[in-house]
Amino acid sequence: MSISSDRYSALIIEPKKEFLEWLEIFLNKNRSYAALEELYYKEENAVWLIPPIGSFSSDDDFDNFVNSQKSKLLRVELNRFGVAELFLNEKGDSCFDQYFDLVIRDTVNNIGELT
Repeated sequence: MSISSDRYSALIIEPKKEFLEWLEIFLNKNRSYAALEELYYKEENAVWLIPPIGSFSSDDDFDNFVNSQKSKLLRVELNRFGVAELFLNEKGDSCFDQYFDLVIRDTVNNIGELT
């Protein structure tokens, strides 16, 4: 198996209960959509590779980087469920923290490097 040996950290996006409740209400009102159980599987939560946390000059620089990505990450997550336009019109694009959690992993390991 060949995987790049570059080093990364990772952001894992997890929908909060508030988003899943909003989505379920939307799906129940719009029967042409699938049920929540058919659309959301925790195993499919997005994972984004980012520069290693240690490559940022300070914690503030890292926090600024993460915060600068949130509106883009929000749009990607909403598109995943097919509700971006509706949700953004209703809630705006600065509500990432209200509806999603970010789990940060300092190191992403390459299983191909195991000996």
